[in-house]
Order: sequence, then structure tokens, then C-alpha cells
Amino acid sequence: DGQLPLAYFADPTSGKGRVEDLLAGVRILGTEGHPRFGRVHSRSDVAFDQEEDKLEPVPSISSVYWLNLYGAEAVEKIGRSRVLATPCYHLEELPGASVLTLTDSSPVTFASPEARAAQARALVHLDPSKSYDAVLKELTDRSARLQQVERDWDEDITPLLELIVDFEGYSN
Repeated sequence: DGQLPLAYFADPTSGKGRVEDLLAGVRILGTEGHPRFGRVHSRSDVAFDQEEDKLEPVPSISSVYWLNLYGAEAVEKIGRSRVLATPCYHLEELPGASVLTLTDSSPVTFASPEARAAQARALVHLDPSKSYDAVLKELTDRSARLQQVERDWDEDITPLLELIVDFEGYSN
């Protein structure tokens, strides 16, 4: 469960290269690591997820994130043809039967209206029992809760408070 601040990917000159480096690492994990499920997403947003994927032998698909890595068992459970038809920004079949999907070009924009619509489309495709409108409303509500507010902190303790927020996430 590694963590990087989203700002790591936001730099206009190095952010795209950092995303490519991350994808290269996930491809290796997806090929060599025999994953069940993996994700890359905002920690704060995941904390709002009431149905976060639990550590089950083969997880149910209750959410779709910026990056999703479905292991062979999850792909089989959902259905390979369904997974391979997921509407998303990028989809890649990996050796070993895993599938990697991205809902947007960058993790930084995960809460934008366009990214939320993409997450909702992908989730409803993978789990047709869900309603697109209900999923999109939940995601949009979470985005609203994640909006930054003006910080009015004492400048002497600002660095400490920023560390706490970075560690704990905005949802806490």
C-alpha cells in the first residue's frame, strides 16, 4: 500500500513521465505478481468509499478508480469479454490474464466532472446492476466533499498540519 501525493504527478514537465513510470511498475506487478486487484487513486477519495473493495480472495467490483488492475481471477469472475469492453481512457491486457484500465490520463484529475463520468461509466459497465445516475451522484458528492477550503492556519504550525493532512487525507 504505497502512497505518493497527487502533486507528484501534477508537475507539467515531469508529471506525464511520472505517470508512465508508475504504469511501467504496475505492468510488472500485473504480469509477475499475480495480483487479485490493485488500484491507484486518491487516498482521501477512497476513504469516502463506503463500499471499498474488501480484501477477499476475488474482490467484488464496487468501485472504479483512476487506475484499476484486475487480476486473472477477478477478470474471470466479471467476464473477460466484459472487462475487455470496459469504456475507459486506456485498457491494456497484460500477460498472465490481468487487465489494466485507466479512467483518465492523469490521477490528478480524478475528481473532475469528466473523470467522475468516466468512472461511473466503467463501473456500471462492469456491474450492470448499478445505476449510472446513482453512481455518478455518489461520485459527484464525493468530489464536492473533497473541494479544498482556504487554509487559515497559524504559520508556525502550518508545516505540521500539512504533514498531518497529507498523511491522513482530506476525508479525515
